[in-house]
Amino acid sequence: MEAIYQLEKYVLGEGAPMCQVCGCELREGDEVTAYAFRAAGNPIFEIGYVVCGADVYEHPSVFTRGVHELVVTGRVGLCTDVSTQSLWLVLIEPTPVVVSVASSSSARTVGDTICDTGARSTNDAERRDGLTPLLTAVRERTRADGGGE
Repeated sequence: MEAIYQLEKYVLGEGAPMCQVCGCELREGDEVTAYAFRAAGNPIFEIGYVVCGADVYEHPSVFTRGVHELVVTGRVGLCTDVSTQSLWLVLIEPTPVVVSVASSSSARTVGDTICDTGARSTNDAERRDGLTPLLTAVRERTRADGGGE
């Protein structure tokens, strides 16, 4: 029961979701990349947009202070409620690839280590220097999971 409750937090919307860039219809089982966000004080993440697993698209490089933002890879799944005869598409097995915490307007790719020396830089250019570019991180994660090109 808890697993289904968690899935409801990643609802992809009503009807068939579409890639926000190329417009292709996304179906159950398709690999996708999604932008998820949670505003300060909100207990759940919402899906901002979804792109297909072919993922050759740019992802956000400007992030908003006060909003916890993620770029995640996953698959389209189907949730059903037999008693109401309803179903909805969800993002399953979400794997964070890029993270921007609410206290910052910069981001890091999951797997890049940033040493906390007490003097944390909030300059995105400084923090990104030498780290994996965001689009590269998403492409590598997608290929490692067996999806994408």
